[in-house]
Amino acid sequence: MKNKPLDENSDTQLKIEIAHLAQNYISSYRPSSNDLKKHRILRNLKNNPNIIILKPDKGNGVVILDRSIYLASCFSILNDKSKFKLLDKDPTLLREGKLKRFLSQFKKKQSIDSDTYSHVFPKGSQPAKF
Repeated sequence: MKNKPLDENSDTQLKIEIAHLAQNYISSYRPSSNDLKKHRILRNLKNNPNIIILKPDKGNGVVILDRSIYLASCFSILNDKSKFKLLDKDPTLLREGKLKRFLSQFKKKQSIDSDTYSHVFPKGSQPAKF
């Protein structure tokens, strides 16, 4: 593709060639026997109801834990009253509404431009899930 001159009308052709290269790369991928062995082991472990398989918080890898120990740790964290408190209702949508009204006032006063407004305007907020 380096040797081919690009003009403004060649966007479609460029997209086609990139898609073709990507497809060739994907179809030519052959996992090693070691990779296949690791996947087979993980698949077998996944079927065990006493084991939970997770992604680590940082980095690439696999974390394998005993399910009962994992759940006990989760409940211990969630029951820590210094970090969490039980709410009667979810404040997420109420806070999103307040922020939307605040930003709309800023935009009406022309304190922020339309681009900034559209970038910071919240859309579809949802509460955190555990």
